[in-house]
Amino acid sequence: MQSAVAIWGKVLGYLQNINQDMFAKEKLKKAAQRDSLTGLYNVGTAKKRIRGILRNQTKNLHKKIVQGFLMYNEFA
Repeated sequence: MQSAVAIWGKVLGYLQNINQDMFAKEKLKKAAQRDSLTGLYNVGTAKKRIRGILRNQTKNLHKKIVQGFLMYNEFA
């Protein structure tokens, strides 16, 4: 939906509602990530999600190891 913004008869610009476009793009993205028959993630999406989870877990593990060393050094 597009509407013109005018002052004293002169068009200054256009306003456009992009909610429908954004909703349609998100719907297509979700459809591309999942198998239409089973509803499960396809291989590419599953790999990306697993890599992201593992990356976050690795960061958290590194933080815990460093915190453990810091605590050990404080009491040693």
